[in-house]
Amino acid sequence: MIPSRRRVLGTWAALALTAGFPPAQAAARAPLPRAPALALPDLAGHVHRIDDYAGRGLVLNFWATWCAPCRAEIPSLNRASRALAGNDVAFLALDVGEAREAVEAFTKDTPVAFPVLLDREQAATRRWPVMGLPTTFIVDPGGRIALRVMGPRKWHTLAMLARIRALVSPGGSNARR
Repeated sequence: MIPSRRRVLGTWAALALTAGFPPAQAAARAPLPRAPALALPDLAGHVHRIDDYAGRGLVLNFWATWCAPCRAEIPSLNRASRALAGNDVAFLALDVGEAREAVEAFTKDTPVAFPVLLDREQAATRRWPVMGLPTTFIVDPGGRIALRVMGPRKWHTLAMLARIRALVSPGGSNARR
């Protein structure tokens, strides 16, 4: 039996809406994995490590300049980072596999309001469960991955900002999804 076009599109729409958001029952039982190691330079040459953000929430976005959804997502991440300023949440953009010059050219035209890290050799990217670009992780103050979101999102919406705050608040990861 061949599924109808409407059914196939409906299934894809449902998957797109829930990507990175598993059912609450599974989330309550699943232990949170530790965030993998990370030590990468930003565009100014300053090295950022996961441990630098201990005790704070972290939004870590894996992206590339050639990725159209990634480029479209940057303004929303910028607005979210400004909206969450003072909430003990840091934002990092991790460019996957590109030369510094390409990233600098992109950020000249499209400013990024938070540090952009360079993973030229993709060593850090291979340690994280990145399945495509963009992929964004919310890391709780204890250094555990509280959420992985595959695909672009509107991070600046009230619902997403509330979700980030809940995930990075003390005890927030326990009821994370």
